[in-house]
Amino acid sequence: MGVAALVSGLLSCSGADDFQTAAHAPYPAIPSGGGATLSRARLVTLGYSSDDALPALAEFADFVAESGFVTEVAGEYGITDLEHALHVQIDDAAPTSLDAEQVDALLSSFIARGTLPQASAADSPFVYALFFPAQTSITRFGVNACERAGDHGYHERSESSAVSYLVVPSCEPAFSALLSQLGSEQVDFARLLVDTLTNPSPQNEPAFALTDDSEPFSALGHEVGDLCWGRFVQRGPGYYLQRAWSNRGASRGSPCVPAEPSAIPFGISSVPASKQTVDVGVAFGFRVEGWSARARPDWSLRATPFRGTYAIQIALSESTINNGRTSALELTLPFSLPSGTEGAVLLQADDGVELPAWPVTFRVR
Repeated sequence: MGVAALVSGLLSCSGADDFQTAAHAPYPAIPSGGGATLSRARLVTLGYSSDDALPALAEFADFVAESGFVTEVAGEYGITDLEHALHVQIDDAAPTSLDAEQVDALLSSFIARGTLPQASAADSPFVYALFFPAQTSITRFGVNACERAGDHGYHERSESSAVSYLVVPSCEPAFSALLSQLGSEQVDFARLLVDTLTNPSPQNEPAFALTDDSEPFSALGHEVGDLCWGRFVQRGPGYYLQRAWSNRGASRGSPCVPAEPSAIPFGISSVPASKQTVDVGVAFGFRVEGWSARARPDWSLRATPFRGTYAIQIALSESTINNGRTSALELTLPFSLPSGTEGAVLLQADDGVELPAWPVTFRVR
């Protein structure tokens, strides 16, 4: 039995009717690279007093820790406890620009001089969240940390201080129709916190992460907090949080948690499903396949450029889809690009509530 047929069988309905889930490519599971996670951690937040958003960010950090959101979405990866132990406010002027090495050195200096606490070997480790105001430009690997829409900031492990930390810059909101700049920063913080706990040393000892860049879903990000890009849940006093990827849910057709318990799994996948090599100026075709776990009304289908700062021409033969129906997707790169250039188009299924996605990725020959 092929993989697509196996997925169809797992999701098929039994009993009252003869509904059959259409064959489709499966969602990926995020593997463990063998590195440790931070099952129990104490959060320390730090920011500059000149940042008007800092009080609201500290309050949000309290909520994320106390609400149990992190353990709810990352419990299957072994995350069991998070405490917001301390918030530290720096009265010095915020720097105008920092690269990743300078951020690491700044964190180490705060720890060395006692501005930030350091955990003893017998205690749960600290995770440090560094908030930077809009006037501070953060770069990493030569790229501005606000450049990738919906993927602002980063997290890392400091080898000099042997601690894990996340860096949250203040960026223009990626989802401006929904989120304010503060709301976007809150979403980035919660996402990066989930990533840090489930993959605390991403460069040297990866835990839960997609490390194979040929996996199309790596276009959305590589970690538990990244792959449900643009799929939010509201909690508390109107807070938005991005859902997290669940390997368990992915095997059942609903990879993003928290999930609505009564929701019927549905979505799309592409054929070919793997990253493709394309030629400039030549149309490349994919077949988009719709599937659902039970009978349901048609849902909308759209395709938008997702990765790449160049023109991508996109044509879909159908704007609605359903279980067992297909749409033709055609991509064309109209202008010359260097060989090896990579990009992605994001397919999204939309029923007005849920927004399952499938990335179509390519490389220029």
